[in-house]
Amino acid sequence: MMTRFVVSLCVTLALSAGTRAQEFAVPIKATLNVGSTKTFVYTFGADRAATDSLDRELGEMEIPTLRPPGDIFYVWTVPPTEELIWLSPLDLREYIVDAPSILEYRVQVNWFGGTLTFSYGSTPLPAQIDSMYIVDGYTEFPNNVLKMKVVPGASMQTNNPAFEEFKVLIWCNGTTTSVTEERYEQPLSLYPNPTSDAIMIRGDNVVGSEVQIVASTGEVVDRRTILESEPVIPVSHLAPGWYGARVQSSEGVIILPFVRQ
Repeated sequence: MMTRFVVSLCVTLALSAGTRAQEFAVPIKATLNVGSTKTFVYTFGADRAATDSLDRELGEMEIPTLRPPGDIFYVWTVPPTEELIWLSPLDLREYIVDAPSILEYRVQVNWFGGTLTFSYGSTPLPAQIDSMYIVDGYTEFPNNVLKMKVVPGASMQTNNPAFEEFKVLIWCNGTTTSVTEERYEQPLSLYPNPTSDAIMIRGDNVVGSEVQIVASTGEVVDRRTILESEPVIPVSHLAPGWYGARVQSSEGVIILPFVRQ
């Protein structure tokens, strides 16, 4: 009963959102394959009249705040306000004309197994956008476990339902140099990734640093002090899934994501 309600409501909202042209709008498709295929199309955009809250006049509409049961595939966004409301398949942010800006959209996915895919069609991105990425919501850009640069034909897949939080990042109006990934190079690196038995951390002045292994839930599952320049840290005792190596070094706190196969 609830499945039929959710699907029919999303179709209605998607149609109503098209009644007004936005400054720019980019549709992203989320597909879940569990033997059968279920799809949501979410549009991320910006408008001069948009706010961080609900903008009904622009086509955003509130839908029920009750999270669906675990066996229902659903996608929604969380606005940067105190109240966690669900929005329609159109999420808008304020667009400042001719001013460099970075727009961030938080995305929640309710899924329960199978293969989750984010994809973009064949249309070039709007001219206002310099770069656009979809990344997991647990790690820092650009060193994300999951990351997709949105270009025509791009897609990103995962079969780990522990990934429920994602971000859509849009740089616009002349911020291209701010998203050059080389600009974000870290002083430390981790390999191999993914791994099944151990990880190694490489970097200058790493000896004496403390490293914590943090699960996707935020729980610290291991900790140790690095006593050699290229330490080998066993992870075979950990359950398969996403983890982060949180290193407290002379460079500050650095999180190196990895996947235990």
